[in-house]
Amino acid sequence: MNINWFGLGDVLLVGLLAGVVLTGLFAIGVRLLASPAGPGSAVGLRTAGAWSCFAVCAAGAAYGLSLLIRK
Repeated sequence: MNINWFGLGDVLLVGLLAGVVLTGLFAIGVRLLASPAGPGSAVGLRTAGAWSCFAVCAAGAAYGLSLLIRK
């Protein structure tokens, strides 16, 4: 049995980085939506930023699923 250790390391590194980045972006999006609206705050900008974070997370998840489902 021959194991490609570099390939295994690549998969581990990409999976770990994608997990950290996507989780971080989702947390930032939740934080942007949860922050209270104070005087002079840009509510529209925070909402747009939050939904942008969610869109990047959804795109990353869809890309990962497409790699798994591809024949």
